[in-house]
Amino acid sequence: MELTSVRRDTFNDGGSNFSPDPCYVFSGPGCRRESAPSACTQVTTADVKDQVIDVSITQNAPGAQYYNVYIDPNGCESNENNYSFVNRFLAPGWTDGGGPPANPVGPYPNGGSGTVLTGGVGGYPCGAVGHTVCSINLGSTALLPNYLCYAQSRTKNCQPPDDEIAPQCFSNCPPPAGLLSQENALMDLEYPPYTGGDVANENYCVVSPNPGDPSAPCATSKITPGAVQFYFPAGSCMTQNAQGATYVFSGEQYNWIVIYAPPSNTCDNLMNGGASTQYIGTIYTPGANWSITGGDRSPLAGQVICYTATVTGAGSVGIDFNPNYSPAPPAARLIN
Repeated sequence: MELTSVRRDTFNDGGSNFSPDPCYVFSGPGCRRESAPSACTQVTTADVKDQVIDVSITQNAPGAQYYNVYIDPNGCESNENNYSFVNRFLAPGWTDGGGPPANPVGPYPNGGSGTVLTGGVGGYPCGAVGHTVCSINLGSTALLPNYLCYAQSRTKNCQPPDDEIAPQCFSNCPPPAGLLSQENALMDLEYPPYTGGDVANENYCVVSPNPGDPSAPCATSKITPGAVQFYFPAGSCMTQNAQGATYVFSGEQYNWIVIYAPPSNTCDNLMNGGASTQYIGTIYTPGANWSITGGDRSPLAGQVICYTATVTGAGSVGIDFNPNYSPAPPAARLIN
């Protein structure tokens, strides 16, 4: 079994020029964002009448409104295409009146035995009250063959979204296991025969018209869901130390700037200890100083603009300049 977290978001992007467009409206369910699949958990059943499988949520994933459950009748295996959609479930603490979008009602589980997902829709109905999965003969071929679906919908036997990919490789290849976050899937068109790519995070963008351009699937996008920006006014500084780990990406509407400080900010910013940091976008702090010391690992994908930069000790740093993270035309481009 695999689990994905799902939410519906509306991005009010006036740059869309085709219709219908579920993402960029001021009302309605919005666009479905679905995480990469979780690690697989193997479940043993007797494949006899009245067998049930319960999935418990011990802690809600941040932002999750729903969870999708996928099952591979072959057990946990590396072939991601053999996992089939079973049902969509409301996240604990949410209600939707029968269909998206969902609204929070609380309370939220925060540990312990969690809350069993029940009342699934969209796939295989389960008549056993209080249980997650039932009435599926896992020993039959009911779940296979499955098929690739449009990334904005999930029905019975749809394949899951793309997996995450290996961490970015900078100074050490491959990166030491467990120190860096896996990367989100690359951008891709959201309708078959394309897989949809990243349908949740940094590479998720407008649903392209069909036919779209597979070499530039996000060409029509003006807003992406990241848009995480740290702003440090004059006098505010940033320090990350010890074993902290940070994975942050920006969005196109912020011109991919992930950390910003005006020229009047002349702080000495510090990353030290054993921190593992990834900032995906542009660090634009023209008056500030950055120091990376100790065993800090700081791969940065984008560009860094600062007054001074110092790397000492056993620090391991990589900067991968990507012009895609520079401001979109007609704005001036930033070159490091």
